[in-house]
Amino acid sequence: MKNVAALLFLSVIIFVSFGPNAHVAIAAKADESPTPTVPDFEMVSLDGKRFTQDDMNGKVTLFIFWAPWCGVCRHELPKAHLLQEEMAGKDFQVISVGFHDSKTNVSEYVKRHPKVFTFPAFHDKKDQLANSFGARATPTFFLFDKNRMLVVPYRGGGLFEHPQFKKILNKLL
Repeated sequence: MKNVAALLFLSVIIFVSFGPNAHVAIAAKADESPTPTVPDFEMVSLDGKRFTQDDMNGKVTLFIFWAPWCGVCRHELPKAHLLQEEMAGKDFQVISVGFHDSKTNVSEYVKRHPKVFTFPAFHDKKDQLANSFGARATPTFFLFDKNRMLVVPYRGGGLFEHPQFKKILNKLL
């Protein structure tokens, strides 16, 4: 119980202390409550692998909703790659979802950056998954625990540099 309370406290701190670039982006409308768990979904990665919410069971999962034209995304995606490398061997995964653009543009961007996309890359046709998560802006991050419960929603750049993010991530692992 102490660990849960500490984790919740850290989650609140991360939202308060991230400054003007931190925006919660999990509700479809301002008057809706945030969804505490990942919505049901099924997607096929750009390399043809099926992925559902069940593939998150037992793994801390960081979703990144991004677009090829987004300058902040182009800066943050390599950091996600480095984090995935740092977490190698742990129950952690990064899932990247290209949205707000065509499948061709997302796929070409991924192909041009193979050293970055060492994690699964998806295209969100018609932004359906983004809408179900409440992602409206690029980039938007969602960190889920091993039980698929939302721990950190974050919109904008700078997530990886924040010390509270690393503390929360390490507690989840």
